[in-house]
Amino acid sequence: MSAVLERTAEKVRAADRRAALVAATIVNSNPFRRKGAPPARIEDFIKDPDQYMTPKQARAALTAWAAGVNRNLAVTAKKRRGKVADGDDA
Repeated sequence: MSAVLERTAEKVRAADRRAALVAATIVNSNPFRRKGAPPARIEDFIKDPDQYMTPKQARAALTAWAAGVNRNLAVTAKKRRGKVADGDDA
């Protein structure tokens, strides 16, 4: 699982760089930009590498998310069968 998360993280970083390039291009091509303003750089629009999740953090976040989704699905299924009153979570 760690290798999959690492590959996914690399894809996300590459997508972030492409989006940052588009953003910098738009800012730099703005005709109403202040004269003499320094050009925008990709780094102005990209996260600090320390802000990315590690594979371990990503796995923990995905596990917590999946547990919440599964819990909600179970409650919804019980409600459909009439076994749980509205407002109950068990």
